Amino acid sequence: MSDLMISISGVRGIVGDALTPETALSLAAAFAEVAPPGEILVASDGRTSGGALRAVCLAGLGAVGRRAIDLGIAPTPTTELAVARAGAAGAVIVTASHNPREWNGFKFVGPDGTFIRQETLDRLVARWQAGAIPWKRWDAVETPRTRDDAAEFHVQRVLGLDIIDAERCRRARLPVVLDTISASGGVVAPRLLDALGCRVTHLNAEPSGRFSRAPEPVPENIAPDGQAVRESKAAVGLVLDPDADRLALLDENGTPIGEEYTLALAVYAIRRKKPGGPVVVNVSTSRMIDDVGAMLGFPVFRTPVGEINVVEGMLAYRATLGGEGNGGLIYGDLHYGRDGILGVAVIVDLLAETGMSVSRLTRLLPPYAIVKQKLPASRESLPSLFAALRARASDLGALVDDCDGVKLVLPDRWVHLRPSNTEPIIRVIAEAPTEREALVLCQIAQDLVPGK
Repeated sequence: MSDLMISISGVRGIVGDALTPETALSLAAAFAEVAPPGEILVASDGRTSGGALRAVCLAGLGAVGRRAIDLGIAPTPTTELAVARAGAAGAVIVTASHNPREWNGFKFVGPDGTFIRQETLDRLVARWQAGAIPWKRWDAVETPRTRDDAAEFHVQRVLGLDIIDAERCRRARLPVVLDTISASGGVVAPRLLDALGCRVTHLNAEPSGRFSRAPEPVPENIAPDGQAVRESKAAVGLVLDPDADRLALLDENGTPIGEEYTLALAVYAIRRKKPGGPVVVNVSTSRMIDDVGAMLGFPVFRTPVGEINVVEGMLAYRATLGGEGNGGLIYGDLHYGRDGILGVAVIVDLLAETGMSVSRLTRLLPPYAIVKQKLPASRESLPSLFAALRARASDLGALVDDCDGVKLVLPDRWVHLRPSNTEPIIRVIAEAPTEREALVLCQIAQDLVPGK
């Protein structure tokens, strides 16, 4: 049996293996014990196992005497907004985000509409591991209720932002291709694009959870969408991951431009309208953000990888803008969470405002190549790997950033080695002016692994 992945990004596992209905039941009951008083929302991202696991979570919450609200299939950012709107105690989101189809998991949201902090996660896990769930007697069991207005609320909140000119977007009537990978984004993003006047070609629209490709929106997985972009003469391809907190783009030629460009272009769009103020991103995010900062005059701060780490950094630096380079934009004036639905609106608005193509917009930024690899190294080997990479810093003339794993930073390139929060792997990420130079940096890390 495989192990559950438990981290600041939540809990994930292979369904029917490490992750079973019993796991869902006991985790939901444990969350009920660490959450403050109030109702708890439950949503799922559309995976084939999501409906059953969502039902189990609703039953577990009700059976320990908590009022549970079923949002049905709903994106993570939609659920986060719904928590804040309802003044709820929190939410359980049944999702494995970008993981393959056989996975599912749980993201836990606190009463502020953001992911729970490490201290609360530690208490949740300890309570779950202790067992002995305090099931209620028949007269104290709560019956779950349903709510079906979360998607429309999300759309209206995005349209009401002062960074989105909905009327200008409607005049532009942009043709777009939308791919929601048969998951939760399909219940929100089409409504938003319709309100923005876009002419939409919707791929993988039905939220059946039957993915036609690997769900992570990286270039090699979304390249087939390029044909639809070309055939429909679309201005842009918009691709969401299953729980719609990440957005990737294809340009007007149908070429995937890389998920790092989503955040860079979104920050460029927002800071042109609302200048100044810091931007907070994680340590693995492209240095394109630094270049946009130099262009538009704002400081950039970095945090460990993980949405809640970026959110805490934004709060510490009093930043309303941030995100992660995997396509996750965070805008505090909406809510403090990655939001691919918001990203859709920001990119459409940028195209309508500038009249420029996606490929031309990308050329406004200095070109970099970023390479993301996975290492079959164990977590037990990490201390020695980190020490070995740190020792290479002086040879390379690099600065060392060890806020999350080890990152060697040079003036125009960097390499980062860290454990994944969401998969049982070690990640190696490098960025340089060319792909060849980025691969050389990755090889430095690869050569540190015994037996390679």
